[in-house]
Amino acid sequence: MTELKRELGVFSCTLLVAGNMIGIGIFVTAGRITFNLPDPKWILLAWVFGGFLSLAGALVYAELSSRFPRAGGGYVFLREAFGPLLGFLSGFSSSIVTLPGAAAFLAIGVTKYAGILDPVIAKTVAIALIVSISMVNYWGVKLGADLQDSFMVFKFLLIFLLISAGVLSGNGSLQNFSISQPLPYSLWVAFPLAMVPIMYTYSGWDATVYVAGEVKNPSRTIPISLFFGTLLVTFTYLALTSLYIYALPVTSSENQVKIVTAAGNVFFGPRVGGWIGWIVSLSVLGCLSATILTGPRVLYAMAKDNLFPHVAFEVHPTFATPGKAILIHGALACLLALTGTFNQLLDYVTVPSLFFATLAALGLFVLRAKNHADPQARPYLSFGYPVLPALFICGMSWIILRTVLTSYRDSLWGLAIVLMGIPLYFIWTQRSARVFHKPYASVQEEDLVQIPSDLTRHPEKNYLALPEAQEALGKMCSEAVKEGVRIVVISSYRTLEFQKAYFEDAEKRHGKGKGAKWVAPSGYSEHHTGYVFDLADLGRPETDDEPSFESTPASDWLKGNAGRFGFELSFSKGNGQGVGFEPWHWRFIGSPKAKAVFYKK
Repeated sequence: MTELKRELGVFSCTLLVAGNMIGIGIFVTAGRITFNLPDPKWILLAWVFGGFLSLAGALVYAELSSRFPRAGGGYVFLREAFGPLLGFLSGFSSSIVTLPGAAAFLAIGVTKYAGILDPVIAKTVAIALIVSISMVNYWGVKLGADLQDSFMVFKFLLIFLLISAGVLSGNGSLQNFSISQPLPYSLWVAFPLAMVPIMYTYSGWDATVYVAGEVKNPSRTIPISLFFGTLLVTFTYLALTSLYIYALPVTSSENQVKIVTAAGNVFFGPRVGGWIGWIVSLSVLGCLSATILTGPRVLYAMAKDNLFPHVAFEVHPTFATPGKAILIHGALACLLALTGTFNQLLDYVTVPSLFFATLAALGLFVLRAKNHADPQARPYLSFGYPVLPALFICGMSWIILRTVLTSYRDSLWGLAIVLMGIPLYFIWTQRSARVFHKPYASVQEEDLVQIPSDLTRHPEKNYLALPEAQEALGKMCSEAVKEGVRIVVISSYRTLEFQKAYFEDAEKRHGKGKGAKWVAPSGYSEHHTGYVFDLADLGRPETDDEPSFESTPASDWLKGNAGRFGFELSFSKGNGQGVGFEPWHWRFIGSPKAKAVFYKK
């Protein structure tokens, strides 16, 4: 089974963070900020505070991603810290609304600043951009990263030239830094309100955690990229904000719309200033590329955990990318761009996005307390723990609380969107594309092969499986041994007669009608297929048939690596199938034939 390739290095990951952050916000949010904070010193302080919170969040996410160097970002962290439901709600709101909505918003933004006024042409161009960049990423993560790198180098060059030329023009005024107006609210109300568009502009500092499964040496690369990418953007935002104030006082009505174009008119005149829109357009295009590179990985991670159609978990056999997830994400973005519903949706999910980022930071305390991480992971220990994570949580909570109290209607709509995921979660866990409770034909024993005795708990017993499943099992166990983990088989193929006796015994032990929670009735056991194994840790024989197997090195290793060999866990926690949690029960789906046994066609 094809797996994701680790091809992204420090340079590409750092530019990915910067590219995902610098989009359209820094060029258009001045109006909302100056309305709430019409004072240059408070505006600059707010941008500094936003950079501080983003850096603190980046350090938190750096440790989280080093603990779980897999694709999926915040969804993975919340699931590991607080369970699948909270993880699903985070992944649902981000993968279905926030990320494709952001892609649609950015694609339309490119056309807007490129001067395309006709709405039909604008939407056509926007959809064409989404499709084109999605296909580049479909053809390879390195190809998508190279495209992103090119956008970012060009973007920083243009921003540097804009700042330098603006200052050298001498057409601004330093007096603008001392011009202000009284605040419309008390500072304790006005400051967090201004922080909402600022934090939206800073959003994206977590970009590389979404593609953690494709990053080289993630425990080193991701922390470096998150820190330096966020720091680079913080200085860039402070420079651009200072340039705007240098061009126009905060009392100017031109601060309310297209501040960068208005500043360009002051520095260079209307003829040259009109071209500034193209700089914005190219900047937004780079952010669009970063969003399309990162967004599909949430769908991929959810599908891997059986919380989204399994098709999104498929890795392209040639390009080694989550191809189907990229296509689904692109289709959602195109739909939102076509219907024009993304603006309101993004307003609604702003507070939930901040909430889940804050909750992920809280999850770091939980994960440290449990000492929980993927096997073989080398966690980077967050600088400033526990002070910086606590400050991040407090700062974000303050912003969220003041925003909810002031913009309660949008906040309630955002809450409604998130809560809509709760019934979907339970519907999905019970009525997914999977068919767990269906009769399985027992394969012919002459089609089975014997599992090597060194891979079994009891070498004297005869364990059987279909050849392709046995071959994949051997490769997986060999790889685990290289990493110091010994996985053994305690059960594999079972006949109908064996399962019947096993089920009848379970009915006696647990009560009539309750035995199926522990043992499938004859004909309904996956073990009849020849693709299923009950696995155990060689050094922990006492956990062979107890959920405590979950705490063993073998179980930890399987959770992080079994998917690479075509295996998945059949019965996870809270699976909603009336089946108890079975951390040892793994099935092979690494071929079309095997997959067809367990999934609807």
